[in-house]
Amino acid sequence: FEGAQEILERIGWPDEIRQQRIMLHLRSQIQIHLGDLDGAKSNLIRAERFFGENIAVLRDLACVYYQTGEMVQWLHHVERLRERLLRCRDSLSAQTEIQCKIILGKFLEELGRVAESSDLYHEAQLRAENEQREDLLRLSIIQRLRVEALFSRGTDLSRLYTRLLSIPKSDITFDLHVEREHGLLLAEIELVGPQHGWLRLMALKNHSQLTPADFRLLLSDFLMESMARNHSIPQEAKDIAQVLREGDAYEVEIGKIAIQEKTTVADLARLNELIPEISWGCYLRLLTLHHQTCDGPNLKSEIARKLTLLLGDLPPSSRFFWMRRVQPQVLTLEPKLHFDVRHHVVSYQGKQLDLSKKRTLCSLLEQLTQNPSLDVDTLIRSLWQSDFSPEHLHRLRMTARRLNELLFELSAIPRVIEMTSDRVSIKGSVSVTAVS
Repeated sequence: FEGAQEILERIGWPDEIRQQRIMLHLRSQIQIHLGDLDGAKSNLIRAERFFGENIAVLRDLACVYYQTGEMVQWLHHVERLRERLLRCRDSLSAQTEIQCKIILGKFLEELGRVAESSDLYHEAQLRAENEQREDLLRLSIIQRLRVEALFSRGTDLSRLYTRLLSIPKSDITFDLHVEREHGLLLAEIELVGPQHGWLRLMALKNHSQLTPADFRLLLSDFLMESMARNHSIPQEAKDIAQVLREGDAYEVEIGKIAIQEKTTVADLARLNELIPEISWGCYLRLLTLHHQTCDGPNLKSEIARKLTLLLGDLPPSSRFFWMRRVQPQVLTLEPKLHFDVRHHVVSYQGKQLDLSKKRTLCSLLEQLTQNPSLDVDTLIRSLWQSDFSPEHLHRLRMTARRLNELLFELSAIPRVIEMTSDRVSIKGSVSVTAVS
């Protein structure tokens, strides 16, 4: 990069405005790789101020603000990047669109908005496939693998893992290789066990091109995900965890948990003080880990209630991802909804859904609280005082679908109401109780 900077100096400043913006942008990217974040930020701000808004400049400026820890400016530029991408995505080149979607997806992950980031990674993958851009396709698949390993743990995880496992190291850059190893490590902790992930991390540890920051990221995620699954941590990993003291607040906290193994009230007080220094997604992951390692049932119960409260503030689709991640440790096996028949209000974990202006939905839910499984004919007669007909069957399906949508917004539980050709039922894993 120093050589690239010398070349730019020899080129000087071109006359055309567009080329001047490109030159400023290139200088800033070189400064980022050299660690001169203040210089990069200055040039990116100049490029935007004097030559107008450009999505690639906006993307890199958001990255710089994140690296410098200027969280207010970072949040502002994340929202600007999201809005700009929506406005001009049809006119972007494949490379620009895919890179912007992946960067935005990572930022949204940091904010806990996992569902939105997962959608962006999938869109990036589809565009890369259509454009036959193998390098960008691999980059987008790596992001999807990481999200699946951390949150979804669904059927796509093994398929994505197998696909990335077969890529030779010689076919990708070292930076992409590190990203791939990160995703594979997380997938192996989930699918196989920590020893495979640890061997993968140790194979990278002494590589001359691996930066200390990248190693701390890999190590902290190895420790986090292993402890979250109650796996035993190798003693060598605990010894090496000392290097996390040189990292950011999130990495320092993981290192402390790994070394002391048990969470106390003092640890939670320290975690509360860290909130301004770490992203929302990192805070939720740390809180989940503290729940896993806390000392005593009362403290564990309090952390569980706090997690439930905080997750309730996320969009339903993202809350669903987090619930799948934390459910084995935090949430009850049988989610409980309460339906106030008199006031037509459904309650779940402190949140409420008002159905008072949705008479048919209220009637359907009231019927199912009395009997959690009813045949279609009975419900049609009860709701519309009519015998069975294809039209009424369609109305019942639409009613159940709309009720499911509203209940999902309330609870992030998918398909609370299940419907077959002849019956409508409350999902077996869910309890809906009538209260007066």
